Amino acid sequence: MGENKIIDKFNRALDLPVNLLTGNSLLYIIDDKEALIEGHKGILQYDEDIIKIAAKNISISFLGKNLSLRSLNNENIIIQGQLQNISFEKR
Repeated sequence: MGENKIIDKFNRALDLPVNLLTGNSLLYIIDDKEALIEGHKGILQYDEDIIKIAAKNISISFLGKNLSLRSLNNENIIIQGQLQNISFEKR
């Protein structure tokens, strides 16, 4: 059995969040006003029109107006403002 299948089975058995064992990031969007990224790897770019976040194997770009970081810690980032576009790029 492959490593991913073992991790998947373990997560389901213990009812753990998907990203806990894999190190992947989770992205939650609340309308066009807010985004929460769990499991980020840092901020790559920050401006009121663009915020670019590093995740495990990708970068996530948030484009919009009046963007700001409402919250930032080692595990989570909350971006607020008028979100207009979100894009993903392999790193």
